[in-house]
Amino acid sequence: MGSARRSFVMDKEWKFFRGDIDTGIKGSHTNSYNVSKAGGLQGAASITYDDSEWRVLNLPHDWFSESGFSPDNLVSHGYKTRSNGWYRKTFRLDASLQGRHISICFEGLAVTAEIYLNGSLMTRSFSAYAELPVDITDRVWFGSRPNVLAVYIGGLATEGWWYEGAGIYRHVRLFAKDMLHIAHNGLWVKPVFKNNTQNDWYVELETTIENSAYEKEVYSFKAAIYDGDEIISECLTEHCRCDSDTKSLILQRFDINDPERWDIKTPKLYTMKVWLLKNNVIVDEDSIKFGFRTIAIDPDKGFFLNGKPLKLKGTCNHQDHAGVGVAVPDSIQYYRIRRLKEMGTNAYRCSHNMPAREILDACDSLGMVVMDENRRFESRPEVLAHVEMMVRRDRN
Repeated sequence: MGSARRSFVMDKEWKFFRGDIDTGIKGSHTNSYNVSKAGGLQGAASITYDDSEWRVLNLPHDWFSESGFSPDNLVSHGYKTRSNGWYRKTFRLDASLQGRHISICFEGLAVTAEIYLNGSLMTRSFSAYAELPVDITDRVWFGSRPNVLAVYIGGLATEGWWYEGAGIYRHVRLFAKDMLHIAHNGLWVKPVFKNNTQNDWYVELETTIENSAYEKEVYSFKAAIYDGDEIISECLTEHCRCDSDTKSLILQRFDINDPERWDIKTPKLYTMKVWLLKNNVIVDEDSIKFGFRTIAIDPDKGFFLNGKPLKLKGTCNHQDHAGVGVAVPDSIQYYRIRRLKEMGTNAYRCSHNMPAREILDACDSLGMVVMDENRRFESRPEVLAHVEMMVRRDRN
């Protein structure tokens, strides 16, 4: 196994229970004492809980799409019978991953959620749409000892006035990285058109490096822009330093002459690949797709893409899809964008929330202008953090 990052899709073989489960404390001093300790939680969050009778399923999953209808239920959510629910997953990590930075990213949890690992509460989520990265480095086990991941979903909560579904309805991914690594959503590729030129650009790359170790690290950072399999520009930054338990920024610039523009008819994409090295050994790597295009908005003349006027012919789209609720497979995300393009649309509004990553990828690759959108419009820190998450995730 190489020393670069490893990523795992955690979508298969979850256990599911619809409803609430008693925590088992029931006034006992011993139980209340035990649940106050790390790893001591009871009920479905416990590592010893018997879930053998629970339903086995794969993600993404929306259990509201499976529930019945009643005129007594909430009209905004399609008169579906609403409830809370639990998920559990048992998994092992190879002993060779010990000493690495381990994180899990939940890309969509509806509507509120509590995340437990090995009997400890790791974090809570209050948004059905903002992804939730969780650092589990200090609570995960390696080798033959199994890990138990439990998720409680508050399906009775609401965040919007439309069908929101309930469940772990987007992908879950686990990342194992070196303690010195590229931060989550840490790449920002910014193509800038050089004024008074025909089609010359420079590309600014800003990379956030995170050091989770207890000592300062010295490293080098390499980046390259690819057109297919061909490198068209590259850059190496050496003798970088990152103090313990901190983040640092690497700024690089590339000059690109006459690239092919991204357009709704010819959605040309390039790839930025990056490598983090210690002692000339790759310890982390990442990549992101991007395109070259200019956008301008004139109050009298309208919208311009690559210097040419473009009438935006768009639709407002909720994320759910017939038959699957909000648990939309990747293939249907691309199918939806293709069908909208065939209908003559060129713009997509994410109504009224952060979309799945795959929607944005489909729009980039198929040629669709996007209005990304956050959910709540408040100034409290939690909501502002969701806006920051949206910008960092989707800025490319």
